[in-house]
Amino acid sequence: SLTVKTVPQLIMGLKLRRSELNIDLILGSNIDLFYKLKNMELDAILVSLNESVSHDQDCAQLPLFADDIFLAAPADSPFAQQAEVDLSDLRDATFITLTQGFATHQDGNRVFQQAGFEPKVAMQVNDIFTLLSMVNSG
Repeated sequence: SLTVKTVPQLIMGLKLRRSELNIDLILGSNIDLFYKLKNMELDAILVSLNESVSHDQDCAQLPLFADDIFLAAPADSPFAQQAEVDLSDLRDATFITLTQGFATHQDGNRVFQQAGFEPKVAMQVNDIFTLLSMVNSG
């Protein structure tokens, strides 16, 4: 939801208050974005913080909000209409995930571990829009 909903709202709000700013939206993994920030290729980044980056002393950090993890399922999936899903019900399902380096990838690993299984991953992608498109196509 960060990329799909929150970032556009933040950018529009910032542009309304500071119209002179030039804002480029660059998608990437936490690793890539932190690398670019530390090398002064970027002035600021929006990332999901976790244990590996939350204690980085080289960067000032301002937590904005906490977010939930969501299951993206094709529209014809029996899980698509459920408000909540027990992950153990998906033990035999095949998944598409983000690649390593994305906080969401690490969060996914954590919840699968808590559910007591390792997911069958058919494909890993480098951005949330590709992931959602692949899931939507079945």
